[in-house]
Amino acid sequence: MLKKILRTMSSLRITVTLLVLLAILIFVMTMAQVDLGIFEAKRRYFDVLWVMFPTRFGTIPLCPGGKLLGILLFLNLLAAHFTRFKWTRAKIGIGLTHWGVLLLIVGAGYSSIRSTESQMTIANGESVNFSESAQDVELSITRELTPTMDRVVQIPQSLFKAGAVVTHPSIPFSMKVVAAYPNSRLQMNAEVGGELPHATTGVGAAITAFPMPIVTRDDYRNVVAVFVEIVSKEGSKGTWLLSNGLGAPQSVVVAGQTYSMVIRPARFYVPFELELVKFTQEYYPDTTIPRRYASAVKLHDPAHRVERDTTIYMNNPLRYSGRTFYQASFGQDGTSTVLQVVQNPGWLMPYISCGIIALGLVIHFLGSLGRFWKRRKRS
Repeated sequence: MLKKILRTMSSLRITVTLLVLLAILIFVMTMAQVDLGIFEAKRRYFDVLWVMFPTRFGTIPLCPGGKLLGILLFLNLLAAHFTRFKWTRAKIGIGLTHWGVLLLIVGAGYSSIRSTESQMTIANGESVNFSESAQDVELSITRELTPTMDRVVQIPQSLFKAGAVVTHPSIPFSMKVVAAYPNSRLQMNAEVGGELPHATTGVGAAITAFPMPIVTRDDYRNVVAVFVEIVSKEGSKGTWLLSNGLGAPQSVVVAGQTYSMVIRPARFYVPFELELVKFTQEYYPDTTIPRRYASAVKLHDPAHRVERDTTIYMNNPLRYSGRTFYQASFGQDGTSTVLQVVQNPGWLMPYISCGIIALGLVIHFLGSLGRFWKRRKRS
């Protein structure tokens, strides 16, 4: 029974069918990027087992997603290897090629699960030790410990659901979520009925948040609005509006301590600093189209006694501490840079797998060439 199952799984027809479905999925996802954006299109089509289709009765599975197709291709190639392939001297190259392709599929799946992307914005002369997400936000609660040191608590957006109570051991109060809008429109002194929640304390007391559909395009940002009631041992501190559309933090005093609250892009801190020494950009003659832009940066890592000067530009990233810093964009003022920060624990796997594939193909080619010359000499 096991041999029969493996023989069925190793069918070449299944291989061709999966490759055709993968090609169609890539085409559809590429077209969907126009409206959804790169990250949302990847999430809906490639990071799922099934692509879901909305109907009036709910969502239904439409076709296999990229994750399922990758798993099936891996199992198909693995089954074909064990049922059809026999290790002989003449097939060492083909065997290595098969294992290289298997490693390539595993590496792609591992990278899709573990890799993260964010952006680091640095102005000339500034040093930064964090990057920010382009999609996700968080609530940052800060308390000053000393004039040069703050304690920062980061609470992810996923915890803010209507009716939930958010707590953290480092803050002496809880936050009861009255309402949470993933996207909203803020309006000052709007005349509305009593159906919408409103803040009683802070700058949000004069602002109304209207829920809006979520946008996923890369060139748009959602204005998150969360209404929370802050409760401590001293009692209720009122209802607050927390939003990344306010443009400034708000402060609440609890037990004699001042806590600053702001919703901002989710941050990823690194154990070192990057200082932008100089940002330069060149344009094509008589145009405003950038031809080249580069960032001269200085890396400071006192813990490992590392001081490094380097220049980041197109196709010349900085790799350090498991992260890769690419030149992505620049500020509108021309004096700041935007670096794309990629942390991918499996970044070496594609290089290793491609090396194994190349070695296998070379061995197979040389072996076939040797057998060809032997047959030619006999004839």
